[in-house]
Amino acid sequence: LDTLNYAFSNTNQIDTLSISGQLQDAYILKKIENAWIMLYETSRINTSIFQEAPNYVAKTDQHGIFNFPNLKAKKYQIVALTGFDLVYNEDEQIAFLDNSVDAKLENDLISLFAFNPITDIDSAIIKTSNIPEDSISISDTTIVKEKVLYGNLEINCPLNSPAIFQLLQNEKIINEFVFTKSPYELTRLTPGKYQLKYILDANQDGKWNTGNWGDRIQPEKVINYPNEITIRSNWDLELDWDLD
Repeated sequence: LDTLNYAFSNTNQIDTLSISGQLQDAYILKKIENAWIMLYETSRINTSIFQEAPNYVAKTDQHGIFNFPNLKAKKYQIVALTGFDLVYNEDEQIAFLDNSVDAKLENDLISLFAFNPITDIDSAIIKTSNIPEDSISISDTTIVKEKVLYGNLEINCPLNSPAIFQLLQNEKIINEFVFTKSPYELTRLTPGKYQLKYILDANQDGKWNTGNWGDRIQPEKVINYPNEITIRSNWDLELDWDLD
C-alpha cells in the first residue's frame, strides 16, 4: 500500500497538481531510499530554511523516486535531506534544485543529486604513467621479464570542455585522466573490463568537487557510461558517448 493516498480539503475543490522526481548520490549515482524531499513556497527560501516546516514533504522509495500529489498552483523550491528528520545534520547529504518548479506546468521527472558538503573524494588511483613498460616478477631462483601490451580508448562526444574520465573495477578507480578540452584520448591502458565515469571539471582543478548549500553551488556533474567496456592489448577502442 505504498502508493495509497487519502486526500481531503477544507474547500470545495481538491488540489490536483503534482511534482515527481528521483534522488541519486551525486558522485556514485546510486539511488537513495528513504530520504526526505521537501517543498517550500519560493517566497520562504532562505539560509535558515531548515528551521521552518516545509509546505509539503515526501519520502523516496527503493528506487529513489518521490511524488507530490495534490499540490496548490504555486512555485516551489525543492530540498532533500538523507537523515532521519527534517533538520540538517552534519554528516548527512543534501540536494536541491537551482530553479523553482511551477506546479502548474507540465514538469518532467526532476533529477536531484545529493552530496555531503564536507566530503572530498580522495580515492587511491593507479596512474597509467606509473605503470612500467616492462613488468618484472621475482621468484626464489629466477627473474622473468614480461612485455606488457596496452590498449587505448578514444571517447568521441560533442563536448569540448574540461573533463575527468575514470576507469573503475568493482567501484575502485584504476585509471584517471584529466583533460582541459577534447580530444579525450585515454592511452596505455591495461587490458581488462572496466566501468567508465565522466566528471565535468567545471573549476579545472583536476578532481570532483562537492556542492555547497550556503552558496547554492551544485556538485560537479557526473555521468556513468551505461555499459561495461573491454580494453584489449594493442587495440584502439573508439567510443561514441553523448554527454549532454
